[in-house]
Amino acid sequence: MEGDIPLTLEGMSASAGNEQAASGAEGPAFNVLDDNHDTMWHTAWDGSERDVQWISISLGEARLVNGLRYLPRKSNENGLITKYEIYVSQDNGRTYQKACEGDWEADHSWKTAEFSPVMATDVKLQTVDALSAAEGKQFASAAEIRITTAEGEYEALRTVWEANSQRVKTEYTTETWAVFERAMQKAEQILTQQTADKTAVLLAKEALVRAADALKKAEIKNPDNPPVKEPEDKNPQNPAVQNPVTAQQGKHYRAGNYFYRVTSAKKQTVQVTGAAKASIKTIAVPAKVTLYGTQYKVTAIADGAFKNNQKASFASIGKYVETIGKKAFWGCKSLKKITIQSKKLKKAGKNAFWGIHKNAKIKVPASKFKKYQNLLKNKGQGKQVKIKK
Repeated sequence: MEGDIPLTLEGMSASAGNEQAASGAEGPAFNVLDDNHDTMWHTAWDGSERDVQWISISLGEARLVNGLRYLPRKSNENGLITKYEIYVSQDNGRTYQKACEGDWEADHSWKTAEFSPVMATDVKLQTVDALSAAEGKQFASAAEIRITTAEGEYEALRTVWEANSQRVKTEYTTETWAVFERAMQKAEQILTQQTADKTAVLLAKEALVRAADALKKAEIKNPDNPPVKEPEDKNPQNPAVQNPVTAQQGKHYRAGNYFYRVTSAKKQTVQVTGAAKASIKTIAVPAKVTLYGTQYKVTAIADGAFKNNQKASFASIGKYVETIGKKAFWGCKSLKKITIQSKKLKKAGKNAFWGIHKNAKIKVPASKFKKYQNLLKNKGQGKQVKIKK
């Protein structure tokens, strides 16, 4: 399952329709989550009916999942599953819907089952058929089970989308921009809905990359951030004259979908002060922005920068951001996921996340997890909002 990754075991639990009482390394359902290939879930040694030979993994929260990985027992064949059905639940195991079915080879290697991405709280493996060395008895067993996510593919698409979100229409020819804009809209639709299968996500990413590469510069200037032609050096013995047009410290400028204020002309830093359109659905604070041909690091999000943005469901914060201002995301009620890429964050202002979605997740770099947990604590978000690595 190229591109798919198993979800972390943290917060997961397992239950089974039938299990042998703990005996040595065999028995309880929780053995499939202990990261130990020598232990296993095993149904009753006296045998049981197939309809109770299921094992369900509770994810602890709703996640975007697209498959299951199954590792059979290391030796012996009792309970080695050869025919399966996978079910998913979106209501913490109260109801289930079939996601896929299929057959596995009768050996001891890792097996995979794939299905279209879906938000789920629980994933159930139902045994349809399995091997048995005991005549007349039916078993099921599993050494380890992992649930896979398509989030990696979505993140790859999101990375490409974010990298191109700062482009300005007036800088490119009408024909090439039309193709690019369609590719951007398709990618944003997939990222917002999160129901596309793996192939669709990969195709959307490839189409966007091709469209971005095919963009051709227009002859007209961008009124918000006009490109300035470098003066021709007619005397090769002398260096070219420096471009006199630059962004001024303390001044505000628009680039792409956002407004910026230059905080230091010398250090070439800016803060993002807001979105150009209130209807923006994805907030992507970049690592750098180009103003008058010069790149500036985005090191801060201003106070109230995205206040009351009612449409955005996702926000990413670039790798150079050191400060998130007061009420920066205040009242962004649809904001369900925030990804902080920066490892330089030093301050988050009062009520920076007040009123974001009650079940929002704030993803931070693993190396900064404990520090950012304290840094982002009590910034206005509800108690159910989780900070994750």
